[in-house]
Amino acid sequence: MKLALIILLGLLSINTQAGVFTGTFWEKNLTCANDPLACLPQNVEKETNFEFEYPSVNVPTEIEITGKEYLVQMFMSYHSAEVDYFSVQFTIKDLDGNIIAMCSRYEAVDTMENVPVGSCGGVNPKKDNVMAGFTISLTN
Repeated sequence: MKLALIILLGLLSINTQAGVFTGTFWEKNLTCANDPLACLPQNVEKETNFEFEYPSVNVPTEIEITGKEYLVQMFMSYHSAEVDYFSVQFTIKDLDGNIIAMCSRYEAVDTMENVPVGSCGGVNPKKDNVMAGFTISLTN
């Protein structure tokens, strides 16, 4: 049983050294009572594929993506525990360095999809009633 687990973990480590995700910067209006569809997030840039390296135990990986109006920093760490897990922290800033949002995600290594899918957003202080964010999704 231990040998099978070691072989499985070895195969997983070979297959999970690098990944690709689709990233999208978006904005959404916070005041849209007359038109609920206007409340849905709208892409402000073209969806783009990004490559990243999975981190080693206790050696984080950083990805920085700069758009036309926003910047996202993603830190990903691998934690060895009773159940090994990834922690992912996103920080979204405007291009002047003002923080718009900071979000975190934790997921067990054996249950995570190819990439840490999700979305992070916050209110943009430079735009009235506008939320800005970044979404990570699986590639097509």
